[in-house]
Amino acid sequence: SFGVSEIPAFQKKATAAYLDRFYKIGVREQKGKDIVDSLSRNTAQVVADPTLLLTKEEWEEEIKLTISDTTKQNVDRANGAPYIFCYLISPNEEGRRQAKLLSEKTGLPIVTIRHMEQYRDIDETIGDEAPYSVDPNDFVRYISRAAYVCTDSFHCSVFSTIFHRQFMTFYRSSSADKMARNSRIDSLFNVLGINKEHIFGSEQNGGDIFKIDCEVDWNHVERNLEKLRKESFEFLKSALD
Repeated sequence: SFGVSEIPAFQKKATAAYLDRFYKIGVREQKGKDIVDSLSRNTAQVVADPTLLLTKEEWEEEIKLTISDTTKQNVDRANGAPYIFCYLISPNEEGRRQAKLLSEKTGLPIVTIRHMEQYRDIDETIGDEAPYSVDPNDFVRYISRAAYVCTDSFHCSVFSTIFHRQFMTFYRSSSADKMARNSRIDSLFNVLGINKEHIFGSEQNGGDIFKIDCEVDWNHVERNLEKLRKESFEFLKSALD
């Protein structure tokens, strides 16, 4: 994954040379394929992020809850009343403000994981619960049990999709920024056929957090996901053979 829509001009020659050393190239977003195809003799294939290779049922088995592998607070929340899970990595204030609006309208508490990547003062302003003893299984479990998910994370969006949650994804930065990492989100939504109403500030959403309740055709998404999984496994087998 390049993560960005374009790489700096000074990196292109060296990147092309390194790409040509690969036998097969799989990328997880369309923009990554565009970059490879424009620089290399190779043609890249868009494949699933590894987290998407497991089905919902396989992930449910992976995160099966036991008292011994998490804190009492996390056990109570995972099995208890509905909540909004808020996982925002960037310092974008709008995402936090919108999550609060959703909480006020629904009356649901916010569970959040604070200070991702670095300490941010703004994180202290949001969250009815902010557990710190959270392991990877807890993270996935929080998403799988949430009534709503608000996030600017690619993988949080992925797991919201796998578990068919009502979710809203926020861009971390302006799409006009060449180093923006929004292409990962755009590609995920395009490949799986998810409504763009669920991307805050997109043309279809227009900046409305309450479009989080817009219906998603999960049967359509699952068909696209199954096709992507099949193609991705075939790519891996071909590459490793």
